[in-house]
Amino acid sequence: MHAVFASDIQEKLYRQIVLSLEKLGYKGELLPQPYSFVDWFLPGTPEKVIPAAAFGRIPQSYDSACFAILIANGKSGADLVNDCRALGAPLAFEIQNNAIALWRVGREPNTTVEHRHILPKDVERVFREHKDEWSYQGILRLKNANFQPFPRQLDFIDLGLIPTLEREISTKLNALLSEVISEATKVYKRNTAHQPNEQELFRLVFRFLAAKVLHDRGVPQFRSLSDSSDVTKVLSDVNHYYGQQGQILQDPETQQLIARNLWSRVDFRNLSVEVLAYI
Repeated sequence: MHAVFASDIQEKLYRQIVLSLEKLGYKGELLPQPYSFVDWFLPGTPEKVIPAAAFGRIPQSYDSACFAILIANGKSGADLVNDCRALGAPLAFEIQNNAIALWRVGREPNTTVEHRHILPKDVERVFREHKDEWSYQGILRLKNANFQPFPRQLDFIDLGLIPTLEREISTKLNALLSEVISEATKVYKRNTAHQPNEQELFRLVFRFLAAKVLHDRGVPQFRSLSDSSDVTKVLSDVNHYYGQQGQILQDPETQQLIARNLWSRVDFRNLSVEVLAYI
């Protein structure tokens, strides 16, 4: 999905923003166009796609996201900006018909506010004046929970956005994993008339979880996996990758259920290392 512009002026403004961000060091993988992510704030965690996003480091994740670049076309203003809260970027450029609005993305929809209005003739000057605070070093420093910003910087970004997003992600992941384990236990007991060995069940769940993480994070040997991949091969690939051979539950239906649920109901592309460690 590529950016859809309402006018030539809007397209020109978009190109100006992209070029200005590139001059600040946001290049290549740090400035994907377009960019897709999972909206953890919505039921069903649907996928969202925006024209571009700027990141402060690789891998791309919510804790390294710095800017969202959005096009006002049908939806605009705070409604448009709030659609990308789950990206994790504290700031968003909204490309309007004849100007650019810089938004501070809030921890809640009602705390998202317009920070400044930029006219086309002022884009280069404004980026030059804010090159330090808009650099990825400056943005990531402010997003660091251990950094104590000056009072004026408290107005620059909403420091509560990332903690709010992490709580939402952790709650939903915890519920999903608990549900998968519960469903797998029922299927295994029905098929074998025995309670599953907990260690073997947990190993099985986390083998498939690891495969999904490795696929979503673009690890080469796992990119081709899909929801129709042979579960035996998936487990073998994960065991080979980590060099682990611990015993797992061998019931085929239980394995299929776990693989299907984890593959279809969770996406790890935009998650931070901290959340993966939590899992």
